[in-house]
Amino acid sequence: MLLLPVLLAIALGTLLSGSRWLAALLFLLALAATATLALTQSRAAWIGFAAAMLTLALALAWLRSGPRGKRRLAAGVGAALVIALAVGGLALPRLAAEMNGGEAITASGDAALTLEARVEIWSRAVYALQDFPFTGVGLGAFRRVVNVLYPLFLLPPDADIAHSHNQLLQVGVDVGLIGLMGYIALLFVAGVSAWQAARRGVHRELALGALAALVAFHIYGLADALALGSKPSVVFWVILGLVAAISDPLFEAREAPVTQPEADAAPVAMQT
Repeated sequence: MLLLPVLLAIALGTLLSGSRWLAALLFLLALAATATLALTQSRAAWIGFAAAMLTLALALAWLRSGPRGKRRLAAGVGAALVIALAVGGLALPRLAAEMNGGEAITASGDAALTLEARVEIWSRAVYALQDFPFTGVGLGAFRRVVNVLYPLFLLPPDADIAHSHNQLLQVGVDVGLIGLMGYIALLFVAGVSAWQAARRGVHRELALGALAALVAFHIYGLADALALGSKPSVVFWVILGLVAAISDPLFEAREAPVTQPEADAAPVAMQT
């Protein structure tokens, strides 16, 4: 979720810059990564990836359109949202019934987690957030706390529930409400910084790829989570560091071509 949108954006930027062979290689790598994503059979991941691609396409279209094109794009997006909400309202009961038809997770995590089991885990995360609002239970401690303080009824007592299966809930459970507010503020600043860098044209595709990656990850995070204390979470911080580097004014100054008027060249030479 975090790497694939960035890879696709870099491939697109490479293609637009004229490096066709390098772009072809990057697109092949992206195709392999997309196949890997498909094999995970994670519906949340598929929806997150679709949201990332939609974000990337809309952002590029917006930045490359004039005032009239932007108005048409905004109208089209509004109409698409209305249709999506209508279709989603009709399809949601059927999707919920299909998800509840699966087996509950076992201690080894072999079977799929049903929607009812996820709702129960979410409720236990809310209880933990209510009991530890300022400090949270600690990084990676939810799997030890949930079966001791908040027993589950739909899952066996020896099931290893590593996280709350919701990214924002998991952050709140780990570090408390103040930490959750800081996390949301961090996401907001990263999103605004990436968009501003894309508008200025500083590695536009790379900035939009990072923005799409954050969108994909948190759409995926509505039904799953990547705990802050886990090893793969370092990729999340790499994406944030990439956004910070692109939006740095010094980085932009280094990327801009250095030009000097001819009239100033003589005094500079005399001073030298």
